[in-house]
Amino acid sequence: MSELIGIDWSATFADLFGGQLTTATFVRKDVTGYNPADPTGAPTTTDSSYQCEAIAWAYDERFVDGEKVFKGDYRVTILVGSIVAVANDAVEATLDLDPLSPNADTIIAARLAGAAGNQITVELVGDALAAAGTIAEVGTNIRLGFLPGSTTVAQLEALLATSALVEVGTPGTAGNVLAVGDELAATPLAGGVNATMTQAPGVVPRPGDTISVPPPGQTTPKPGRVVGPGPVTAAFVTVQVRGEPM
Repeated sequence: MSELIGIDWSATFADLFGGQLTTATFVRKDVTGYNPADPTGAPTTTDSSYQCEAIAWAYDERFVDGEKVFKGDYRVTILVGSIVAVANDAVEATLDLDPLSPNADTIIAARLAGAAGNQITVELVGDALAAAGTIAEVGTNIRLGFLPGSTTVAQLEALLATSALVEVGTPGTAGNVLAVGDELAATPLAGGVNATMTQAPGVVPRPGDTISVPPPGQTTPKPGRVVGPGPVTAAFVTVQVRGEPM
């Protein structure tokens, strides 16, 4: 993702740390001014979101002194060249069944935001043998089978809940019963947009920023607060992070 003095540090960093490198997000809160109409004098702030490649490390117990380093604190080393500014968040693709089907009015949403969701198609076929209906996914096509006169929108949404590709974005009218006229040929979701990102040279996390990264030994990102700077080189920066209450 980045090169410095002819070295692909992203690949090198990932190789050195056994594939533990992960995508992290940090949010900077900048003071942009004061509102004279606010009697409290509270500053106006702007949040800026950044993504980067990082890895979290646990502190050795001998460094946990309860003053500078607390139990639960950890370090996060970030590949400086991987830091990008998120100008616009990704948007999920959706399909509103309401104008396409007399009785199904659910809004279906891609599980992952981005333009790739526009490749997903959904079809409704009245060939199920039971009211619970059926679901089959082949590639990016989702085939929902329903029993005309029996399957309800609630049952259709229960099928969508099992999908690996989509989910219920906005529930429809649960008690509506589907009929033969609700059949729908394979129809693509639309409106999915990728996040817009640009390189952010010179930007690194600083105390007061929040960062979301899997803590040491974990795989699920969790929010933490940057409480202290650490070693900085041309390629890497390390910060001290304190976990935030969930």
